Amino acid sequence: TNGTESGTQQTTVTIIDNIVNGVYKVVNIASSIFPNPATGTLNVNLQEYVTAIRILNDKGITVKEINDPAYQNVIDLEGLTDGMYVIQIISEKGVSVRKITIQK
Repeated sequence: TNGTESGTQQTTVTIIDNIVNGVYKVVNIASSIFPNPATGTLNVNLQEYVTAIRILNDKGITVKEINDPAYQNVIDLEGLTDGMYVIQIISEKGVSVRKITIQK
């Protein structure tokens, strides 16, 4: 974590996720994720085919997973507590990683 003059902090998160044939490559997958922070649902709109969408908690445990998702997805966040999460969008090219906040 690096401090900046304005008092904000920038954090870099590296996630390595093992799969059967090796390790995912981090890539940029065209998508929009909103709202952030999220309350009851999270919209994930994709512009290309992906194989899965995962939401991981702060311990790296998968708490939601959608296999073979549509191009427009509304993910129900019921059962998830307030806090920071990581969303992984997984394709054959690799994985795109973004941080989201849940505030109910």
